[in-house]
Amino acid sequence: MDVAAQGGDSSVIFARHGLDGRVDMIVLNHLDNMAVASRVAGEARLYTAAGFRVVIMCDGIGIGAGVVSRLRQLGFDVIDVQAAGRASDPLTYGNVRAEMHGRLREAIRRGLVLPQDDQLLEELRSVQAGFASDGRLMVERKDMIRA
Repeated sequence: MDVAAQGGDSSVIFARHGLDGRVDMIVLNHLDNMAVASRVAGEARLYTAAGFRVVIMCDGIGIGAGVVSRLRQLGFDVIDVQAAGRASDPLTYGNVRAEMHGRLREAIRRGLVLPQDDQLLEELRSVQAGFASDGRLMVERKDMIRA
């Protein structure tokens, strides 16, 4: 779950099962945090009812913190993703955001199937990656991509 402010960005719900991500992304516009959390909870309940174990990985930075808190209050298993935080593999990645991009690349090489969504593919291709002076992978900041 990527949570966006009520401005020009969109909040996005994306589900996957293992390496299968061929689902429609749910794009939400102009919703407050409680409406976003409610929609995520509804989708999670559908997967739970179908017999899947659901773990929600949610952008918990800024306004996303409210969505994380509400989903936890509702009893969901939520991972609070702090993109600027320390990577679980700090020798390879400069931060969590770089690690997510690196692990996405690895998953695609292992056979991850993404939805056929032109905007998603365009946004993924637009991210520039490089290496810090210490050799760790870094990716371009969101504000630089927007500019």
